[in-house]
Amino acid sequence: MYKVNYKKRAVKYLTKLPINIQESIFASLAELSLTGEHNNAIQLKGSQGYRIRVGEYRVIYSKNETELIILVVKIGARGDVYK
Repeated sequence: MYKVNYKKRAVKYLTKLPINIQESIFASLAELSLTGEHNNAIQLKGSQGYRIRVGEYRVIYSKNETELIILVVKIGARGDVYK
Protein backbone atom coordinates (compact mmCIF):
# COMPACT_ATOMS: atom_id res chain seq x y z
CA MET A 1 0.00 0.00 0.00
CA TYR A 2 1.31 3.41 -0.98
CA LYS A 3 1.39 6.45 1.30
CA VAL A 4 -0.05 9.63 -0.25
CA ASN A 5 1.73 12.92 0.48
CA TYR A 6 0.67 16.36 -0.74
CA LYS A 7 2.63 19.45 -1.70
CA LYS A 8 1.49 22.68 -0.08
CA ARG A 9 -0.02 24.17 -3.26
CA ALA A 10 -2.04 20.99 -3.89
CA VAL A 11 -3.55 21.15 -0.39
CA LYS A 12 -4.29 24.85 -0.78
CA TYR A 13 -6.16 24.30 -4.05
CA LEU A 14 -7.96 21.23 -2.74
CA THR A 15 -9.36 23.03 0.31
CA LYS A 16 -10.98 25.66 -1.94
CA LEU A 17 -12.90 23.09 -3.98
CA PRO A 18 -16.51 22.07 -3.21
CA ILE A 19 -16.91 19.10 -0.86
CA ASN A 20 -18.29 16.73 -3.52
CA ILE A 21 -15.28 17.30 -5.78
CA GLN A 22 -12.91 16.87 -2.83
CA GLU A 23 -14.56 13.52 -2.08
CA SER A 24 -14.15 12.43 -5.71
CA ILE A 25 -10.46 13.34 -5.66
CA PHE A 26 -9.91 11.54 -2.34
CA ALA A 27 -11.68 8.45 -3.70
CA SER A 28 -9.42 8.42 -6.77
CA LEU A 29 -6.33 8.83 -4.61
CA ALA A 30 -7.51 6.05 -2.29
CA GLU A 31 -7.81 3.72 -5.29
CA LEU A 32 -4.34 4.80 -6.40
CA SER A 33 -2.81 4.21 -2.97
CA LEU A 34 -3.91 0.57 -2.87
CA THR A 35 -1.82 -0.68 -5.79
CA GLY A 36 0.00 2.36 -7.17
CA GLU A 37 -2.03 2.05 -10.38
CA HIS A 38 -5.21 3.83 -11.46
CA ASN A 39 -7.37 3.08 -14.49
CA ASN A 40 -7.29 6.75 -15.64
CA ALA A 41 -3.60 7.39 -14.91
CA ILE A 42 -1.52 8.60 -17.86
CA GLN A 43 2.19 9.30 -17.81
CA LEU A 44 2.98 12.90 -18.71
CA LYS A 45 5.17 13.59 -21.71
CA GLY A 46 8.34 15.51 -21.01
CA SER A 47 8.34 14.82 -17.26
CA GLN A 48 8.32 11.89 -14.89
CA GLY A 49 4.88 12.58 -13.48
CA TYR A 50 1.45 11.10 -13.98
CA ARG A 51 -2.04 12.54 -14.10
CA ILE A 52 -5.49 11.38 -13.09
CA ARG A 53 -8.63 12.88 -14.55
CA VAL A 54 -11.37 13.56 -11.99
CA GLY A 55 -14.23 15.28 -13.79
CA GLU A 56 -13.12 18.77 -14.82
CA TYR A 57 -10.01 18.56 -12.61
CA ARG A 58 -6.60 16.96 -12.97
CA VAL A 59 -4.38 15.53 -10.25
CA ILE A 60 -0.67 15.59 -11.11
CA TYR A 61 1.47 13.23 -9.04
CA SER A 62 4.80 11.45 -8.95
CA LYS A 63 5.42 7.95 -7.71
CA ASN A 64 8.39 6.58 -5.74
CA GLU A 65 8.37 2.81 -6.26
CA THR A 66 11.14 2.01 -3.77
CA GLU A 67 9.62 3.84 -0.79
CA LEU A 68 5.96 3.32 -1.83
CA ILE A 69 5.13 7.03 -1.76
CA ILE A 70 2.80 8.96 -4.05
CA LEU A 71 3.42 12.72 -4.02
CA VAL A 72 0.50 14.84 -5.22
CA VAL A 73 2.27 17.75 -6.87
CA LYS A 74 -0.62 19.80 -8.23
CA ILE A 75 -4.40 19.79 -8.46
CA GLY A 76 -6.19 22.12 -10.83
CA ALA A 77 -8.76 22.74 -13.51
CA ARG A 78 -8.26 21.01 -16.81
CA GLY A 79 -6.82 23.97 -18.72
CA ASP A 80 -4.69 25.50 -15.97
CA VAL A 81 -3.00 22.58 -14.28
CA TYR A 82 -0.30 22.02 -16.91
CA LYS A 83 1.00 25.61 -16.88
